[in-house]
Formats: sequence, structure tokens, C-alpha cells
Amino acid sequence: SIPGVEVTLLSADRLPLPLVQLALGGEGQPITVAVEQASSALPLLAEACVPLSARWHNAGLLCWEPLIEPADIQLKAQQSSAGSALTTINVGLSSPLELNLSDSMLRDA
Repeated sequence: SIPGVEVTLLSADRLPLPLVQLALGGEGQPITVAVEQASSALPLLAEACVPLSARWHNAGLLCWEPLIEPADIQLKAQQSSAGSALTTINVGLSSPLELNLSDSMLRDA
């Protein structure tokens, strides 16, 4: 597992201000990866769970507000047979992706 990664986008103003922060994992929800191959004769299977969230900085209130509610991205990659290239990659979400848009966010954008 990987603890997590946070990326913060800053404005290009003379005094940079935070705009948006994207988090992959973190806060007790690490990125997990599992790779499985029982033997060299069996196909390889890799699965990952990546917790995702994003928030934007409301400059008027001087606080962070949610942009993307926390959700888990599920990734699965599988070979069709041992030694072949990856033939199947599935991407899914554990729950519906919830986006929060407000008039103040659109005004400040």
C-alpha cells in the first residue's frame, strides 16, 4: 500500500493562492495494490483501489470546500493467458461520483 498523494494547484498571481487540491489516498485510506500469479503457467491478475477526493479553496470564506466527494476507484488488469500482454483493464467506482458545484465556485473560476 501507498499512504497517498496530494496535489495543490496554485493561482499564477503575484501572491499565489490555492485553487484546487486533488487527493489520491491519504487520511487513513491508502492506495492498495495486489498482484497475483499462482504459478508461471497461470495468467497475471493485478488489482488496485485508489481513494479519490478533491476540494476547492473558497477565497471569499477562506476555507476549503468539497469538489469531489470521497470515492474509491477500482482498477483491475488481467492477462488472457500466461506470458501474454495485458488484455483486459477494468476501471470502476465503488459508489456514484458526486461533484459539488456552487455559484461562488463558478463566479471565482
